Amino acid sequence: MIYNALGNYQSGTLSLDVFKYYIEKQQSAYTCLENINMDEIAPFPFARELPTIKKATEYLVLEAMKRASGNQTVAAKMLGISQPALSNRLKKISILQKS
Repeated sequence: MIYNALGNYQSGTLSLDVFKYYIEKQQSAYTCLENINMDEIAPFPFARELPTIKKATEYLVLEAMKRASGNQTVAAKMLGISQPALSNRLKKISILQKS
């Protein structure tokens, strides 16, 4: 904020208008963020609490399979892993969901 104020400094006195403009701009940005439903834009179905690595991996695998319309080869490429590695992860997820 100080840097911007000094950059816009053109008269003999440093005006508070620059600070007021910056503060109003920041407040409007935060107001916009408050109206966003994080569940709609977040890649994971959480907003406040972070998942465990195990749960995050499960979310990523399931999302990749969804985006790949069930094609394991395509989903594996999205995740940057081999198809057999994805198959193993899917088996683990299946076991976890049954218990």
